[in-house]
Amino acid sequence: MVLISNEDIMDKIKKGILYNCKEVLIMSGEKAHSFREVKDELRKRNYNDFIDFILDISKKLLDSKLLPHTNIGILAYNELKHLKNYNASIFIMLLNAPMSRPTNGDMSTWGQSICLLEYFLPEQEQDSKC
Repeated sequence: MVLISNEDIMDKIKKGILYNCKEVLIMSGEKAHSFREVKDELRKRNYNDFIDFILDISKKLLDSKLLPHTNIGILAYNELKHLKNYNASIFIMLLNAPMSRPTNGDMSTWGQSICLLEYFLPEQEQDSKC
């Protein structure tokens, strides 16, 4: 499956509500819209582009009283403008990687990244691992 199905979207929304979630993170790989398989699937589902697909998910979440947060990579101004009224936040993954190695020998924080989960569920219910 190239894109999450409408049935899976609704199942995840129901699961989030069951666990009393209030917010949902929508994520994709960088430039998902550039892949032929994604374009073909979007066309099959009658979406103009990937942003319209994300917008549809955001609206479904809002209709279910869940706040969408979108992290789908770097967006053009017009894409941000298209999503802004339907998202609590729009952001990109942060990577904190210093250009040089630490001089004190402490490598524990070198190249840290912030990992975000699909839903903010109790630990035993999380499907994804960082």
